[in-house]
Amino acid sequence: WGSSIGLLPYSTQNYEFEAPYYVAGTTTQIAINYFQGHGSVNRAYWANSYEFFNHLSIGVDASYIFGQLNQNNIIQNVSNGATLVSSTNNVNLQNLYLTYGMQLYGRIGKSWNYSIGGTYSAKAALLAANTQLVLNDDSVAIQNNQNQDGYMYLPEAWGVGIALTAKQKYTFVADYRYQNRSEERRVGKECRSRW
Repeated sequence: WGSSIGLLPYSTQNYEFEAPYYVAGTTTQIAINYFQGHGSVNRAYWANSYEFFNHLSIGVDASYIFGQLNQNNIIQNVSNGATLVSSTNNVNLQNLYLTYGMQLYGRIGKSWNYSIGGTYSAKAALLAANTQLVLNDDSVAIQNNQNQDGYMYLPEAWGVGIALTAKQKYTFVADYRYQNRSEERRVGKECRSRW
């Protein structure tokens, strides 16, 4: 039996850019659209495995995923860069996430060792608590909403791999991982932040 506990980053966002804001249907720029995003999602895990028959190990990784993603959108004066209106959107994410694994290993003849493994994670829903704050050019709140909670879905995922070791000197490995990204979506009318 083996066990491990840890804390790892799961996903991060960090971007900053600006784009011109035009009068619809014209090339006349009336403002600057400034976008900024930051935040991270972390994974605290407890992994356990047990060996059967000296050649087979089965395990489960129980994780708690949590974190916050922040997105800012600022409309600025095109001539002096002063803020005209700004919007801040914060999404807090949390839920449990399970990954199952299996490994088969042994010897081939006298010179080769092999290891074959696989993992599987079912689709999981992360609870997404969303807040939105809108300020005018005097930094006075004109909208401050605790929006209806929604969900962001982590897709179903599985992976397989194989390792061959010759004479305990040379190791050859290959692996493949699949995620069904078509299931990566969000639920909740006001949960606008994408994963």
